[in-house]
This record gives sequence, structure tokens and C-alpha cells, in this order.
Amino acid sequence: MYCAAHAQNSLAATFGFLMQLLILLPIAIFIHNQTEFSLGLLDLLPLLIAIAVGAFIAIILIAAFLPERLSRALTVVLLGLSILTYVQANLMPGNYGQFDGQDIKWSEFQTLLIVDLAFWIIGCFVIAALRAWLFRQRVRVALAPVLLSCLTLAPELLQGAIRWHSTIETEQTKSFFDFSPHKNIIVIVLDAFASPAFETLVEKEPALSESFRGFTYYRNTVAGFPTTSPSIPEILSGQLYANDRPFSSFLENALRHDSLPSLLYANSYQVDLVTLQHYCFHLQSSSCLTLGDLMRSDRQSFSLRESAELLDVTLFRVSPQPIKRLLYNQQDWFLQNLVSSSSGPRHQADSIQLVSQIEREAKLGQSAQAFKFIHLLLPHAPIRTNASCEFLPAKAPSSQRNYLGQARCALLLVERLFATWKRLGIFDSSTIIVLADHGAQAGFTQLARTKDYPRLVKALPLLLVKPANSNKDLHTSRAPAHLIDVATTAATLAGIESRFPGRILGELKEDESRQRSFSYYSWKDHMWSGESLPPTTRYSTTGDAWDFRTWRQE
Repeated sequence: MYCAAHAQNSLAATFGFLMQLLILLPIAIFIHNQTEFSLGLLDLLPLLIAIAVGAFIAIILIAAFLPERLSRALTVVLLGLSILTYVQANLMPGNYGQFDGQDIKWSEFQTLLIVDLAFWIIGCFVIAALRAWLFRQRVRVALAPVLLSCLTLAPELLQGAIRWHSTIETEQTKSFFDFSPHKNIIVIVLDAFASPAFETLVEKEPALSESFRGFTYYRNTVAGFPTTSPSIPEILSGQLYANDRPFSSFLENALRHDSLPSLLYANSYQVDLVTLQHYCFHLQSSSCLTLGDLMRSDRQSFSLRESAELLDVTLFRVSPQPIKRLLYNQQDWFLQNLVSSSSGPRHQADSIQLVSQIEREAKLGQSAQAFKFIHLLLPHAPIRTNASCEFLPAKAPSSQRNYLGQARCALLLVERLFATWKRLGIFDSSTIIVLADHGAQAGFTQLARTKDYPRLVKALPLLLVKPANSNKDLHTSRAPAHLIDVATTAATLAGIESRFPGRILGELKEDESRQRSFSYYSWKDHMWSGESLPPTTRYSTTGDAWDFRTWRQE
């Protein structure tokens, strides 16, 4: 039976809990992670408010129809959740790293698991013991976390350094799909594609060689680093971060002033990049977008997805670790997965969707010359796709077989891009570079084992180069290449003089001795926000990088 008094008793507790969970904490998370979202705060708030209002009405109606004892219990539960989630979110959130598509190694957070469980178990007992007092003081208890959150947010809101609306215009996203009818330089990064994987796949499937007609495969290529963060500036500028200054300062210098995109932009190229937002702040370009930015053609569904992302992170922040794992769901975030049309980790799903979007929307534009940089998050771990780019129902073990399946998916995406550019009539006339930012630790049987094998296998990235109008069979070069050579090689193929470090790949001799370095370190996801790399171990080789006996620790 409906009872207005029961509903009234639950008003403050319901308001306080939902205000904190669905409005204030999401605002705080957005403010501190603005670069991870394409839309602005005012673009996302209306949906969050609508959800909060709907939830408020539903809870109040439930309370009104409950017996008095259960209605009081519901009020106490909401008060308790307000207190516990506030403490969890603000005093013990835990540093689980940047949610960039990589798996969380939960085994490294056992201490946090114990702390979380102890806090929630003890907290529940305390709430139960104080239930009568909490109910009497329900208005004060309910509003306390809200007021504390408002006091915390007020200075940041007043400072005005908040992106209220999207800074990405629809025209910017459209320009990415415009290719020059005359001259294109296209760089495709396949994240964590190991060079031995390419060779293995071509041996198993000789028809792949025909897909890469016109390319030279630089088998003996060395990466500078084992992870993405310093590798993208290495590719775009030829510069190696020496861990000798703040990383943000290095990015500003390497990308804004001395990079391939900046050089081409200054020489009247239309310059469009799709990569991590981490780099876009420092690049001069016609547009620099994230994978998510390009998903914005359907404004309503994109707003829904970004709102779901914000709520997923909010729920992750306020939950104990066992619930965090369920929400993260091996990167198939709970709410994002519910509203998404595709399953799988978001960055991998977006990579596949981007290729589909290029197939649909690519066209010839007005620019005389264009540069495109396409950073796909495959075959990077976790292993979630098969060779046909179909998502597996669950994460697969990181075996060589499973890695090769996901690597074949990455090559399938490249083949689809090639087919699109052939349809437009620009494939032959384009300079195309397909490469990886670093290798991967899958167990390749053709590599001799040494004590440093697990480290050095990440020094072997894929590198394929097709100059414009090249139509020869796929050629394998054993020249001593390095990823620092990409920027100067691309500039040379564009006919532009540059001063980038590195060598022009086409001028390297296969029998020459050239020292190339690789700096290894142990990476944790939270280091994305750091201003330096972890302590590094530097290796170098002057010979065949695949023969780990030629490597020396410096």
C-alpha cells in the first residue's frame, strides 16, 4: 500500500546518494580526465541528470510501497552507500593505471583487494550497528558527502579550465576521410605487431605477398622502446626520449616543432592523424583525432557511449575491487558494452569500426597533397579477436597461435584499407608505410633463446615501405633499420628536405654495420601520466637484430 511518509523519509538519502554517484563524482572525473572524452561536460550532463531523475523517482516510489520496516532499511542502505562510496572514491580509489585498452594485472593489486574488502566488511557492520542513529540523522548524513564534494569541486569550477562543449567539429572528422587525388603519404601503425609475426604469416599464407606488392619489408628493424608512449614520437620525429627531462617537455619539442606532421603541414599538406589524445595536444595538423572522435557521425549514440564511459569509470571508482573486476569485464566495460553495437575492448572495437568507416566515407578531396597517420590498436593485447576480426567470447591466452590470429586480423584491416584506396585510384600513387611501434612477447620459435629474449623480442617491430608508383614483388631487406628512420624516409619520399635524425631507409646497405639501440623498462599503466620513464636498461646491436647473441647490454 502506498504511504507518503515512507517516501518522504527516503527523500534525503535518495537525493544524496544519486547526486553524489550520478552527478558530482562524474563531474570530478570528467574534469581530471577531459582529454579522454571527445564531448564537453554540458554535452554529457543532460543524460546523467535524466538518469538521476529517473532513478530518484523509481527509488522513491519503491520506498512508498514498502512496509515501514523495509522502507527504513532502504533509507539506511542508501545512507550507508553514500558514506562508503564517498570514502572509497576520494580516500582509497587505488591507482589501476590509464584505461587505454590494456588488461589490468589484478594479481599486482592484492594488497588493495584486502584493504577494499576489509573496509567494506567493517563499514557494513558499522552501518548496521548505527542504523537507528543514521535514520534519525538522515538529512544531515545524506547531505554531508554532497556538501564535501561541492566544496572540492567549487575551486575547479571557478577556475574555468573546463571544456564545456566539444572542441572537435564535425568538419574536422570529415576532413580525415578526404584523400588527395594526386599525392598521399599514409602511415599505418599496427600497435605491437612483431616483425616475426609478419614473416610467419606470409610463410603460412603466401598470397599475403600479393597484398603487399610494391612494399619492401625491413626485416632487420629495431624499435627504440618496448611500449607505445615514447614510440609514437620516435616514429614521428626520429627522436629518442633519453629520460633526461619531463616527458611533456620532450613531446612539445619533438612533436610540435620537429616532427613529420609539422614539416608536412608547413609545406601545405593536409595533415590528419588518428592516434591517442596523449599526442594530439602537441601536434600541428589539420586535425588530430582519437578513434572515438571519428565515431561521432551519430551524435546521439556517441553521446550515449561517452556518458556510459563516464558512468563506468565512476562506478569503478566507488566500488571494491571484486566489483571493479566485474565492471571492467576484461575491458568490455559493463555499461559501454550494453550500449555499444560491437563487443570487445573499446579501442580494438573502434579500430575495426574505423576501417569500416574509411571504407564507407573515404573520398577524393580538394587538397593537392595529404598526409594520413592511422594508429590502430591491433594486434595489441589482450587477445580478443580471431584472424577474421571476429571478437572472441572471452580473452584468449597470450600464446603464439592466438597472437598470430589477432595479428592476421590487423593485416586484414590493412588489406581492406588498400582495397579502398585502390577503388579511389590512389593506391599506386601513394607512399604507404605500415609499421609497429614495438614488438610483442609472443613466443616465436624461429628466434634463438637467450636470457634477454623476453625483453629483446619487443625490439622487433614490423616495418614495410611502399614508395609511390612502386609495383615490384614484396621484397625483403636485411638492411639495419631503426624506427628513427621513418620520419626522414617519409620526408624524402615526399620530396622535402628535413633534418630528422635517422637514415633514409632506401639508402641503407644490407651488409653495413650500424649500431641501433633499444631501451627496455618495466611498464605500468599509471606511468602514462608520469613525467619520465621507469629506470631503463639499454641494449644495442650492430648486426642481425633477430640473433639475440649480437645484442649487448650497455
